[in-house]
Order: sequence, then C-alpha cells, then structure tokens
Amino acid sequence: MFQQKTLKIRFFLSISLCLLCVLMIQPVAFAAGRIEYQQTTSKILANTGMGSTRELAVYLPDGYDTSGLAYPVLYLIHGYSCNDRTFLGEGCALGSLRGLAYVNLIVDKLVETAKIQPLMVVLPTFDMTTGLNPDDKYLTQELIPLVDKTYRTIPRREGRAIAGHSRGGHAAYWIAFSYPEMFSLVGGYAAGSSLAPLPGRDIIATHNQKLFPLQFWIYAGTNDPYKSAPENSAFVEILKEFDLPYVYIEDDGDHTNKIAQRLEESIVYFSTFLGGNVAAVPLRNKLATTWGEIK
Repeated sequence: MFQQKTLKIRFFLSISLCLLCVLMIQPVAFAAGRIEYQQTTSKILANTGMGSTRELAVYLPDGYDTSGLAYPVLYLIHGYSCNDRTFLGEGCALGSLRGLAYVNLIVDKLVETAKIQPLMVVLPTFDMTTGLNPDDKYLTQELIPLVDKTYRTIPRREGRAIAGHSRGGHAAYWIAFSYPEMFSLVGGYAAGSSLAPLPGRDIIATHNQKLFPLQFWIYAGTNDPYKSAPENSAFVEILKEFDLPYVYIEDDGDHTNKIAQRLEESIVYFSTFLGGNVAAVPLRNKLATTWGEIK
C-alpha cells in the first residue's frame, strides 16, 4: 500500500513538473495592436513624374478602437530597396533586411510591460533611389495631414517623432531640420546615404533650438560596412557643439544585426518625452490632454 501511494505521488509530481515546463517554454502572449494598410495617391509625387500611388502602413495600439484617446505618433522610415512593410518583417528586396525588426511586436511588448504608454507607428513608403525631394514634401504636406485627419493623433510637433534605418535615418535627420515645426524627436539607426552626407555644421548652426527644440536618439555599429559609425559620430559632435540634446549608442554591430534591440530602446526614449511634454490640444472639438485623454 505504501509503495502504491509513493508511486502515485511520484506520478502526480511528474505530471506537475511537465505542466510547469510547458508553461515556462510557452511564448508570452502580449495584447496585440493591429496594422492597417491603405493606398495613398499623391499630387506631389504625380507632379514630379513619379508613381503617385504608394502603400502606407499604420500600427494602432491595443485598445485604440475603444479608448477614446488621442495618441502620439512615431513616423518610421525604411532604408534602401525596402518599403512600408520592412519594420513589419517583410517588404524588402534585400534578403538580409527581411525580419529586420517587428515594430508592432516591440510596441505590444513595451505597452504590456508598462515600459511605455501606447503610441501609433506610421510607416510610409519612400523612393530611396533618388534624393530626399519630393518624399519630404509628400510626408509633411500630404501624409501627416492625412494621418491626423484619419486617426486620433496628437496633431502637433510635441506629439510626433521621426526615425529611420540607413537611408531612412538619413531622411529623418534632414526632414527634422527642414521641417522642425513638425517633429520634436529624431532617431537614426545606422543612418547614412551614398547620395548625400548627413546634415552638417552649416545646417545645424542655423536651427532655432529655442523655438523648435529637437532631441536625438542615434545608433551606429563599428562593424557596419557602410561606415555609419564615423559619420554618425561626427554628426553627434556637431549636435554637442550647438547644445542639441542627444543619446548616442555605438557598439560592435553591423548594418542590421542590432537594429531591433536599438529600435526598442529608442521607442522607450521617445515615449518618455512624447508623453510627458504634451499640453492640452484641441482635437475634433474636444480637448486631448497628455496621452490624449479626451475630456
């Protein structure tokens, strides 16, 4: 009898241990936001002879449909040979860039673990084979008004960040200095372009930091074959010279292998300032306070 009881106890302990192991190895399921895709038709692009229709991806955080909140927005720009789906795990002609980072899963996790407040992510499609013009005008004059009209955003610079990878980071830097009234936070991940240098001393020196304060979050890897680290390091030195606040991280990464990690870190940084400094703003005849709570 004693032996039978012992065997039963061992049996139940074994089952319990197996169940515990299964629970431990199961991936954590976070509340999920959703992604909307839409085709945009641009008069600005059409007037330049370029294709006027482009896809736009928009990540909406969990609870967007029922919260009644107005959200800050991160505009996230892809690099060369890619499109709006690159930071969603696809949409890149270069195989090495597929799965670069899943920004939707990153934001889901950060919100669920209370590391950030919810925010939207807008992912435009740029033509990275030419210079920045007219994509900068397409973004600032058409896409941002479209997003502010279509979604519950905080429609002012304090509610917007812009960032990008590679040529997308290069674009983010230039757009921030060209349209400082549109953004308050700027990010770059291995930013650079063979078509033009990063903004130099002449551009940064003329920026009115008191009127349009900008903050930067910058990453570059020393093993990047495109030499983003020296170029971004020099860019940071100019920011420092003119007292523009920045976070600069340089490690042994290459052009892609640390991007997901650094993107996550930068989103935490952006969230802190996007949430903390937004004053009450009018939104569809109501008031949106910090993080957009409609009163």
